[in-house]
Amino acid sequence: MNLTQSDPQCNEATISEGLCYDLQICGHCYGENKVFSPEYEMYNLIIIGVLLPSIGLFGLLGNFLSAFTYSREEMRSSLNVSVPS
Repeated sequence: MNLTQSDPQCNEATISEGLCYDLQICGHCYGENKVFSPEYEMYNLIIIGVLLPSIGLFGLLGNFLSAFTYSREEMRSSLNVSVPS
């Protein structure tokens, strides 16, 4: 690996070589002729950048609320102690 190499890029020259940010272009993302697709980039941004983190945050919030609920003194019974196990 060359340490003086600049950051990976995604431009027409690298796409024509079959690479984008040093990753292989699969053909599905950019079409068979390796044409940049702004719609696919927007789709990735929405799904990977917004939707998945939102689902993860809701899951973490739900887990926190469950742990808080089960840690209350009123919830200490034989059934409730064995449920989280």
